[in-house]
Amino acid sequence: MIDLKYVSKKFFKLFIVVVATLGEGMATERIHLQEDNEGTAWAMVARRDLAFMRQAIDSAHPAILDRSDTDFHAWLDDGYAQAQALAATASNERQALAALRFYAVGFRDGHLVVAPDPEHLGKISWAGWITQERDGDFFVAERARHWPVALPPVGAKILECDGLAVSTLVREHILPFTDRRIFLPSVRRKLAAHLTLEIPFEPLWKSKRSQSCLAEMPDGRHARFSMLWRKGDEGFRRAYGMLSHPQRLHAMGGGVYWINVSDFQLDQSGLAQLELLLEQIRQLDTADVVVLDTRGNNGGNSGIGDRILRALLKQDIPPEPEGVSASWRVSDIAINTLQAHVDRFRTLEGETGPDFRSISKLLAKMREAHARGLNWLEDEYTGALSEQGLPFRGRVGLVTDAFCASACLDFADAVLRIPGALHFGESTSADTNYLDVTQLHLPSGLMMWLPLKVYRGRARRSNEALVPHFIYAGDMDDTASLQRWVLEHMRK
Repeated sequence: MIDLKYVSKKFFKLFIVVVATLGEGMATERIHLQEDNEGTAWAMVARRDLAFMRQAIDSAHPAILDRSDTDFHAWLDDGYAQAQALAATASNERQALAALRFYAVGFRDGHLVVAPDPEHLGKISWAGWITQERDGDFFVAERARHWPVALPPVGAKILECDGLAVSTLVREHILPFTDRRIFLPSVRRKLAAHLTLEIPFEPLWKSKRSQSCLAEMPDGRHARFSMLWRKGDEGFRRAYGMLSHPQRLHAMGGGVYWINVSDFQLDQSGLAQLELLLEQIRQLDTADVVVLDTRGNNGGNSGIGDRILRALLKQDIPPEPEGVSASWRVSDIAINTLQAHVDRFRTLEGETGPDFRSISKLLAKMREAHARGLNWLEDEYTGALSEQGLPFRGRVGLVTDAFCASACLDFADAVLRIPGALHFGESTSADTNYLDVTQLHLPSGLMMWLPLKVYRGRARRSNEALVPHFIYAGDMDDTASLQRWVLEHMRK
C-alpha cells in the first residue's frame, strides 16, 4: 500500500503527502506571529497545536483501539501532560515546535512526526565538523576542508562541550526532541550529529550553541577547540551521506546485474521510467547474480518494490508468511486520505492503472465500513499485476544503508524471503507496526504525519532494524568500492 512520511524537502526527496481534514470542531486556520510577540502567545500556539495533535491521534491512530500496546498508551496520556507543561513555558517559535516534537518523539515511531511545512524550512548551521557515536564514545567523523578556526582531526574523541559530557548533552538536550530510539544505529548517528549541527526542522529546547569542545587527540593529548558556527548545507550532507543514486539497471559483466532500487516516491515521469526499468528486469531470467541496491531509499509507495520483485521473480516471488495481516482503522481521516490517493493516481496512471483501481476499491470498502460503524477494515492490496515469463533463479544480493525505512523495509523483508539472498551494507532504520501515514495541518501551520494502518503478525518486530549478513565498514557513498566488496562476497 502507499506509505507516506515527512522528510526535508531540501535534503531528501519530498515524500508524497496527502492533506486530510479532521471534521467538525477542529479549527484549521493558521496563526502567524511576529518575532517580537510575547512568549505567552507562543505558549498558546503550542498548547493549541498539542490539543489538535491529541484529537487527531484519538480519532484515527490504530493503537487507540489496541490496549495491548502499553507503551503507546502510557505515553499517550503521560507524555501529553509533560508536553503541555513544556508548551506552557514556550517563549519563542523554536520552543513551540520543540514542545510538539517532544510529544511526537515520545511515541518512538518514525511515522508520527511534527515538522514545519517543507516550503518554510530555515537554514541549517554547523560548526565545521561532524561527530559519530561508537561504543558509547563520540568521535570526529567528518570535517570541513577549509574553516576559519582550527578543527579537531578526524578520529579525535570529543569528551565534553562547555563543561558538559557529550553523553549528557545527547541524553538530556538532544534525544528528547529528536529521536528516542537510541537502540538503533541510525538514530545514534543522528543524535551524535546534532552536537555540531543546528537543524531548524528538528529544533532543541535550548538553542545555546556550544562555544568550545575538549577533544582527546589520536596520540592521547587533550586539546580544546573553539566552535565557529556557519550556515550551509555541507554539514548535513556529510552527516547523512545523501548522494543521489538514480533508479536504473547496470550490467556489470559476467551475468552480474546491479539495480539501484532507490526511489519509491515517483511522479508521472518517474513512473514512466519505472516501466522501462521493469522491462529490463523482466529479461534477467538467465542472469547469474542480481544485486538490489536500496541506498537513498527512505520509503514511499511499497507497491513499487512489489512490482520490481514480481518483474524479476515472476510467479516464484515468495509469499507473505502465514498469519500476516494489515488493517486500517476506519475514520473520517482515513476516508479523506484514500480519496486524495485516488485523485492523485487518477492523474498519474489514469483509471486503468493498478494503484488507482486498488485504492478505489479500498476507498469504497472504507466508506461502507464507516457507514456500518465498524472500527477496522482489512487491507487487501492488489495493485501489482501478476507477471508471466521465466523467473530469475540466480543469486540475489540486497544492499541497505542506515536510512532504509518504511516501504524500503517492506521491500527488504520481501527480498530476504528469497532463498539464499544475502544482505550487505549498513543496518537499516526501523519502523513500528503502524504505517500508511497522512499529513495534517496543525492550527499554527505546522505539519503532522499520522499513521492510519497496523500490521499484525509481521516477522520483523516493531522498531527492529535489519542487520546485514555482511556489514560494510567503508564509505557507503563510494559506489565503486562498495560494488567491488559486494561482488567479491557474491562470487564466493
